[in-house]
Amino acid sequence: MPTIILRTVFMFIMIAIVIRFSGKKQLKDCSLLDLVMVLMVTELAIISITNPLQPLLTMIAPIFIIILLRSVILFVFSKKVSFKEAVLVDHGEVNSKELSRQKMTFDDLMTQLQRHNIRNIQDVEFAILEPNGQLSITPNSRQSSNKQQDTMPFPLIINGKVQEDNLKKIHQTSLWLRQELRKLGYRDIKEIAYLVMDDKGTFYMDLNHD
Repeated sequence: MPTIILRTVFMFIMIAIVIRFSGKKQLKDCSLLDLVMVLMVTELAIISITNPLQPLLTMIAPIFIIILLRSVILFVFSKKVSFKEAVLVDHGEVNSKELSRQKMTFDDLMTQLQRHNIRNIQDVEFAILEPNGQLSITPNSRQSSNKQQDTMPFPLIINGKVQEDNLKKIHQTSLWLRQELRKLGYRDIKEIAYLVMDDKGTFYMDLNHD
């Protein structure tokens, strides 16, 4: 029993050191690579505690190897593997390529914005996806000075596809939408990454930049 207690205390200290080594104060701030490292070290700690007859050195050595491997990955592959910030919205315009690269949909982005009480893309100066998965949002002056609308703007086109359900909500048809787009000079819906209409009937859109 004393051996198990000592091993538990020792491995607890080791895990705390590993988390501190990652430079993160909270687990939610950890990147994917940091989380993998913490999970692997935790698993090794459990094995060490539940197998008191196994030499402690056989558990400590892999922990240092994991820490070293993390440092090597960050150093060698930092330019090839994306651990950097990703700008999803720039001055009210969605970066469609970056959104696709991050495996996010327009609905995912709007859901995140709604959690920050922002209901319109045009009210966002910058929306940056941090390496830890958190979305940092900088509202623009319009959002700060104007009162927000009470309803969520309806996405009528997402990734070049008409959202028929949303058209029904505003009692309109795809024919009406195409006619409105022609008035604005757009004939091919596929060239539109997204199009929303606010409660005042104003269209906001972003084009595909392929």
